[in-house]
Amino acid sequence: MKNKILRFTILILLCFSVIAAAGTLSIEEDPARINLDIKDMSILDVLRILAEQGQVNIVASRNVQGRVTAKLKDVTVKQALDAILDANNFMYEEGKGIIKVFTHQDALQKEQTEILASRVFFMSNIKASDLRPVLNSIKSARGRVEINTMSNQVIVTDSIKKLMEVEEAIFILDRKLITQVYELNYGDAKEIQAKLIEIIPKEEGEVIIDERTNSLVIRAIPEVVRKVDQMIKNWDQRPMQVLIEAKILEISLDKTKGIGINWEYLSTSGDDAVNVSATLPASVSAGGVLRVGTLSADQYQITLQMLESATNTNILSNPRIVVIDNQEANILVGSSEPYLVTYIDSESKTQTEETKFIDVGIKLNVTPKISKNGFITLKIHPEVSSARRVAEVNNSLAVDTTQADTTVVVKDGKTIVLGGLIKDTESDVVTKIPVLGDIPLLGLFFRSKAKTNTKREIVVFITPHILKNEVEFMPESNYREQAINKAINSAAIKWREWEEKADGIR
Repeated sequence: MKNKILRFTILILLCFSVIAAAGTLSIEEDPARINLDIKDMSILDVLRILAEQGQVNIVASRNVQGRVTAKLKDVTVKQALDAILDANNFMYEEGKGIIKVFTHQDALQKEQTEILASRVFFMSNIKASDLRPVLNSIKSARGRVEINTMSNQVIVTDSIKKLMEVEEAIFILDRKLITQVYELNYGDAKEIQAKLIEIIPKEEGEVIIDERTNSLVIRAIPEVVRKVDQMIKNWDQRPMQVLIEAKILEISLDKTKGIGINWEYLSTSGDDAVNVSATLPASVSAGGVLRVGTLSADQYQITLQMLESATNTNILSNPRIVVIDNQEANILVGSSEPYLVTYIDSESKTQTEETKFIDVGIKLNVTPKISKNGFITLKIHPEVSSARRVAEVNNSLAVDTTQADTTVVVKDGKTIVLGGLIKDTESDVVTKIPVLGDIPLLGLFFRSKAKTNTKREIVVFITPHILKNEVEFMPESNYREQAINKAINSAAIKWREWEEKADGIR
């Protein structure tokens, strides 16, 4: 009988404990959602309503006073508590199933009277001095952070709660650091260091460079080093290169071509007529204005042949230049013209002169950008300029310039044609009778001088090639040089073998 009574008593106690536990759910675990519509109600009455609807325990300090107006729909008790207390400048904390509501003044008084303790933390992997900024942001107003650099220690004095926060922070930050050296092949160590410093916090590692060997030294936690591995792998890739083949033609324009080459006329001239304009986009069918089009290899050869047969064509330059992807290649066919720059000192009023130079002629700036599908985007800036002296302004230098900017997308190996760049050239033509025209003074009667103006159109062909390997598009002379060196080395080896055999016979 006694055993039955004991079992019944234990069962009753267990039931009460379950009911009590159910009534003291954590505010974070509370799944209940409530609606609240109040106007000018005492904050204490509002807290009582929240405690009843959310089945939580709430205690307010005597300083918590005021009236609240709020309308909340379908929110949790925590959401309602956060919104109401924050709007009225109150605070709360939860511990042991009880929510304590208090004012900021209460918190400050509690902090001022709380017992402080001190703890010594030994750093194993990080410099104690590097932790000072982080720990200062965690400690309370009464707390202190001291650094012992000799033994790499941090001494923290603060409340028990703050000491626990400091301990957690040190546990995360004082992780084992590993050192990794990266010898860069293509990337610039200084540039990559600047990028990594932005990514790696000082507390998690450091980045050192050796400019002499273009190397990076990373000392950081393993997680950071793994992340850096992938970054450096992407940044230190061999850049792709583009071979720019250009052909710059100067075509003299007669009266029939005064405004530039007419490709329709060109395509039907000659005994062996070929419709060149049919192979070109409509944008290059007329002359006088910058025109851009693309040509296949066959169309390129046909166009060159027709230009040479139907016009007075002069090849000014046929450059080949290799440029790194997304870098600018510059081609100049011309000269540097001198001009004087005068400086006057504002204080001493002294005057100095300096001779400077400006490039004139035919300039071609090309910036390639390789895409993954075998196409190349080319930013092209052609410029045709000529210098002349202005007698009316102390014979100073004037530059006449025709320039344009265009961006085109072309398949690897296709040719871009630029037309419509017109250049005027003024020259003095002297006509004289042989011998008599060279006699001093008297020769003036046997020669004449006239100014002529010649129009010329500059036509530029640009063919970009994506280089897949180092020897691709190597000039023939390089191939020949390599073959000669190979033959010399082979002969030297055979000569040594013959000498060794001769020594054995002797």
